[in-house]
Amino acid sequence: MGFYLRYVDSAGAEQSAAYQGNGFSSKLTTESISSNTLRGVSVEHPTFKRRIWNVAISADELRNTAALDFLEAFWAANVKYLGVSDGTTTEYKRVTHKAGDFPINYIDGIRAMPEVAFQLTERTPTGARFTAENPYDANG
Repeated sequence: MGFYLRYVDSAGAEQSAAYQGNGFSSKLTTESISSNTLRGVSVEHPTFKRRIWNVAISADELRNTAALDFLEAFWAANVKYLGVSDGTTTEYKRVTHKAGDFPINYIDGIRAMPEVAFQLTERTPTGARFTAENPYDANG
């Protein structure tokens, strides 16, 4: 399974790159509101669920400086997408990451062997009660 990173640059053009799925995993996270009724019954109201992906790109995929330049530009871009391919179709999701330094490490301290690992979070959760499109919709 491969994955694609895509971003929109400052000129409005989309840039993308494909990677192997060796350092790629995802997990589902949910959030809910829990409370107790007046009769003491515990209830839980799910508010949303979203997917979080852990991405690791190893030194063999970063052989040239263009690949590293792409990842740095992806990291700094305002609009980012992650595409997950099942072999026949690719579904793109808009993603975000925590701000901070570009997450590059060097294997055994060798500058010729960089690796990049970071976490991407689905920007718009599934099942969100309030969305940017309709902030007043309380019915989901």
